[in-house]
This record gives sequence, C-alpha cells and structure tokens, in this order.
Amino acid sequence: MGKRPFVQQNRLQYDSPMRMTASTLVTNEAGQMLLIQRHDIRTFDLPGGGLEAWELPTEAAVRETLEETGLKIRPLRLIALYHWPNEPNGYLSFYFRGELLGGSIQTSEETPHVAFYAPDRLPNRMLPMHRLRIRQCLAHEGKRPFWTTDPMTFLQKVGKIVLGRILFPWQRWQRRRNGQVAWPEPENWKMGAFTVICNESGAVLWIKRTDMNVWNLPGGGANEEEPPWETAVRETLEETGCQVRLLALTSVNSYTDEANLTFTFTADIVGGELTTGAEAAAFAWFQPGEEPANSIPQHRERVADAAGSGQTRFRKQDGRIPDEIKG
Repeated sequence: MGKRPFVQQNRLQYDSPMRMTASTLVTNEAGQMLLIQRHDIRTFDLPGGGLEAWELPTEAAVRETLEETGLKIRPLRLIALYHWPNEPNGYLSFYFRGELLGGSIQTSEETPHVAFYAPDRLPNRMLPMHRLRIRQCLAHEGKRPFWTTDPMTFLQKVGKIVLGRILFPWQRWQRRRNGQVAWPEPENWKMGAFTVICNESGAVLWIKRTDMNVWNLPGGGANEEEPPWETAVRETLEETGCQVRLLALTSVNSYTDEANLTFTFTADIVGGELTTGAEAAAFAWFQPGEEPANSIPQHRERVADAAGSGQTRFRKQDGRIPDEIKG
C-alpha cells in the first residue's frame, strides 16, 4: 500500500522527501540559448536551482534565473518533468520554456560564466544528461509537458561518490577556511498525486473516505523515490480497484505552510472495476461545479484546473481540510 494522506491538525500530511528543482530554457532574438557554468563542477547547464519551502516551481524558475544570470524572465509553459532516483533523496526537476523580459547578464558566486550559445554549438563541458535534456526540451511542441525517469548510470554513481566524498567536502572546507557562509542544503519536499477521471457525460469520479465524512479525488502520498506519475497510478488503483492511463498533468499545487507539492493528472480507466475497501467507503460521479458541500475545496479547484486551457496550472493552496466540511 502507498502512503495514505493522514490528518494531523486538520491538514493532509505526506512523508516522501524529494528534492525539487526548476530550470528555464530561454533564447534571445538570435535563437541562442542562455547557459550558466556551475561553480562547483564547472559544467554548463540551463539556469536553475532548488525550490525553497512554499515556493511554486514557476517562482523558483524566475528567482534562480535572476540570481544566476541577472536576467528577468517569465515562464511560458512547462516542458518536462525529469525524475532522477538519486539516493537517499531523489530529484524531480521542472523544465520551463521562458521569455526574456530584461536585465543585463551578470555572473555570480554560483555562476562564474553566463552567456548565450547557439543550440548546435553547445559547450563541450556539459554533462550528457543535461545535454540530452536540452535537446529534448528544444524539440518539444504543444502545451502538454512530458515526464520521464532518468536512470542513474554506473558512471553517474561513480561520479556521485567522487563528488560526495572528495570534491564537495573540500569545497566546504575551503569556504569555512575563508570565513564564508556554507551553501544551504536543498529543501526536502513532501509530495502527493491525484487523478481526475471523467465519464462519458463529463462527470468526475470522487471517493468518500472511510476515516471521515469527506469526498476527495483518487490519490495520495508518494512512496520514497517514487515520481508523481507513478504515485497517481498506484494510489488510484489501491483506492478504486481500477487501472488508469494518465493523459495530462493539469495542475501542480504548493502548500502555503510547508514544503509540499501535489500533482493532479487527468486519466482514463483502462481496467478493473470500482471496489470499496479500507480507504474508500463509496464512489460517486459529480459534474464539475456540482460537488457536495463536504468535498475538499482544494480538490474542487484541481477539477476546475483540469478543465482549463490545456497548460499545467501552478497554484498555492492551503493544505488544511476545513472543519466545516467534516462530519
């Protein structure tokens, strides 16, 4: 069984630490791509970095680009989600297509070199994983993002050992010796995933919980190292008895009082049958906007987002379940 969201002080809790990053592909009028050189391993990559607590991926993309390059950008659309199972904490990386708004190129302590490069003349000093991601993002078309897991190769495992045991400790020692503040550790994020399943008339499947008189969407918390698309499929099966095929990532929500991201996918049922059990007391199909009063309002917002423009919506939400909807 997956990690069922449980209620603590009237809120949904998940325990599945994942580190989140956001990067942005930005081009200038000549079609050249903005790249930065990392200060630690001296390789080139798109500007980006880790999400801070309560931050949306879109906000992190804007902040990191400004901090690392001096340039102001606006995220236009989500291109891809990459999961990298890097023990003990996996990484989930958001890649955006961005629009250049202004500013002037500036280097920083994190980025000793910043410049625009032609896509067919990328720097040689670039990790193969990052080079492949850039090519995939450049080739992406349409509004819907794609998602994938990058398996850790043998060379990456060896590199991780060298960096973690030799290079990074030496760099931290140098900073202490020079009286510099240590680099902050990346935030560990909790994570959950849900599905919006519609029938032929457009009504959405809802589950009545067994632990309280509340209706919510199928879904729940991620297991360790599990990407959200796998969580959505697994949790839906466990709670409904149905196998589903994911169609689109319609929303990503950041809780306002803790580092917690939830992902909502539209999905089709491809097998099984609705079956009540330990987590589902009953099922019902409600038209969007006609959900009962004791349905979780955050989930009603996610249903509305699923019927939107086709692009992934990013929204901050309160993670607490309102007292007035609980029986």
